[in-house]
Amino acid sequence: MRRVLTWTVAFVLIAACGGGAAPSPSPGPQSGALKTILKVENLTFTDLSIYVLRDNRRQRLGRSTANTTTHFVIPASFVDSPRSLRFITDPVGPLREAISQDVMVAPGDTVFMRLGPF
Repeated sequence: MRRVLTWTVAFVLIAACGGGAAPSPSPGPQSGALKTILKVENLTFTDLSIYVLRDNRRQRLGRSTANTTTHFVIPASFVDSPRSLRFITDPVGPLREAISQDVMVAPGDTVFMRLGPF
């Protein structure tokens, strides 16, 4: 089963974290490992650089443009088994970055992050 995690970030405050189950296709011989996805709904007026953090190792996933929804693949090396990850949003410009709370993520999960206006 694939888990779907969701939470809302208001850049200084993590509002909520929860999960629900969704069916997952079984990986076939050609599909390889399940991809772990971060879906970012950026409701702000600022472009953001998105990072994943595990064990003090930080990797940039990409940029989330203002008022868009963007999908990022979390590298398999970060979720080779169920792991506690954090996500960092770094706004372009003078605003400070925000770091999420720990989120348990397993291979094949889809994590939703909603970034509200500030």
